[in-house]
Amino acid sequence: MFENSARLNWDKKVESLAYSIFMSSEVLDIIEPNWSIEQYETIENLPVFFKKKIGFTYSLQPFLTLKISGYEQLDTKLWNSFFPKICQFNLDKLRHDLPRNWDVREMKCQKLNLDIDLNEIFEGFTINIKRISKNSNNFSIHNDISLSHYFDFLNKNNKFFNKMKPELFEKFKYLISFFHSRGLGEILAIKEENEKVLATSFFVFDKFSVIDFKGAVSSEGKKKSAMVILHIEAIKRYHGQFKVYDFHGSNSSGRGHFNRKFGAKNEIYYQYTRINYPKPIKYLIRKLWSI
Repeated sequence: MFENSARLNWDKKVESLAYSIFMSSEVLDIIEPNWSIEQYETIENLPVFFKKKIGFTYSLQPFLTLKISGYEQLDTKLWNSFFPKICQFNLDKLRHDLPRNWDVREMKCQKLNLDIDLNEIFEGFTINIKRISKNSNNFSIHNDISLSHYFDFLNKNNKFFNKMKPELFEKFKYLISFFHSRGLGEILAIKEENEKVLATSFFVFDKFSVIDFKGAVSSEGKKKSAMVILHIEAIKRYHGQFKVYDFHGSNSSGRGHFNRKFGAKNEIYYQYTRINYPKPIKYLIRKLWSI
C-alpha cells in the first residue's frame, strides 16, 4: 500500500490513529460539550480549532469518541457516511502536501502511493477497537506502583533511558521523586489479572493540565495495546485535562517519520523531535522554579 522498503506496519498505524481519536474527541467535548454528528456532515462545519491542521488524521479525529473503544456501539451513520468523506478529503490534500516519503534505510526519497482502500482502514479500525475492548476487560489501572518499580520498568522497556548517561538518569530519578513525594504527580500502571505490569507512566500535575511525562510499555503490553488502554483510562481519570508530552520522538526511524507525517498528533499531542536527551530534565527543573 505504501511504497517504502521499511515495510511499515499498517496495524500499528491504525492503533496510533485510534489513540489519537480518543484524545481529540475529549477536546471537542470540552470546546462544544453537546456536539453531534449532524453538526459535522460537511468539512466546512468543522470547528476552527480543527481546521487549522489538515492531514490524514487531523480532521477525522473528532468524529469518533471514546465510546468506540468498546464501551458503547459506534454510530453507524458516522462510520458509513461521514468517515469516508473525511478520509478522502485528507488523502486529496496529502497528494499535494506530501508528495514524497523519506526512506531512512536507503537514504533516498521515494514516491508515496496514496491509493488507499478505505475499506482497509475501516477493517483495521474495527479489528483494533475489538482488540482494545477485549484486552481492557482483563486489565486494571493502579496508582500504587512504587518509584523503584517504575524506574526499573523504564530501564527495561524504554530505549530512551538505555541511551541516557547514568548521571542524567540519576538526576531524572531525583526530580521525579521530588514531584511524587510532594503530590505534584502520580504513577499510573496497567496490570493484568496476575498483577503483572504491562505499561506505566508518570503523570505531572501542571497548572492547567495533567501531563503524561514519561512512560514505558513491555513487549507483551505492546501486543495487547496496554499503553493505549492506559491513556484511555487516564483521559477518564483526569476528566479531559490530559495531555501527552513525548520528549524523545522517533526522528531516526522510518516508522517515526511515517507517524510524524500521518500519525497521532494535534494540539493536545505534543511530540518533541530532534532534541537532546536531557530535555525532560530541563522541563522538570523549569517547573520547579514555578512551584
